[in-house]
Amino acid sequence: MSGDSHETQCRFAQETQANFPMIGDHDKKISKAYGTGRAIIGLYKRVTFVIDKGGVVRGVFHHELAIDKHVDEVLAMFRTGF
Repeated sequence: MSGDSHETQCRFAQETQANFPMIGDHDKKISKAYGTGRAIIGLYKRVTFVIDKGGVVRGVFHHELAIDKHVDEVLAMFRTGF
């Protein structure tokens, strides 16, 4: 999910050949609901929510500036089978 428009997300998904759904949140309703709006420095927060099939949030990862750490921690969660 991104604060970009749906059309921008569709282009990004095609360019990166993403194999998962992407959601454009142009009106920022989802961002506000999850508390991921703009940080103090003006950038959107980079947060990954791992949500199971039942809709339960199983993990939340905040690493706006440490992208490698962000990816590593999310992947580690999936490797453990949460």
